[in-house]
Amino acid sequence: MTVEQSWPLCAELALQVDKDKNESIRDQINQDLVFASLFSAVVAAFVLESSKLLRVDQGEVAALILLRIHHQLNTLILIRQNASAPLPPLISDEELFIEPPEYAVAVNSL
Repeated sequence: MTVEQSWPLCAELALQVDKDKNESIRDQINQDLVFASLFSAVVAAFVLESSKLLRVDQGEVAALILLRIHHQLNTLILIRQNASAPLPPLISDEELFIEPPEYAVAVNSL
């Protein structure tokens, strides 16, 4: 085999190796994209559901306020009956602060 005959054969073999390598890389990229898509869909579902836990439950806040009003009214009734009872304190921000669960904060910080 001469040099002129070997270069086309070498080029053909190199082209075949490159095609095989490119096809293998393309298949791997497709698999990675499918995995990334599924992973992001699952994470998004968890974040959407757990983000609800980060918000203050207005029903719970309303229940706390109503309970405080109930106690204040009871104390005011007792004050009318007995003048020595002190006035009830106003509701504070600390009493209304409802801390979200740790797992909800952890999931939403991802």
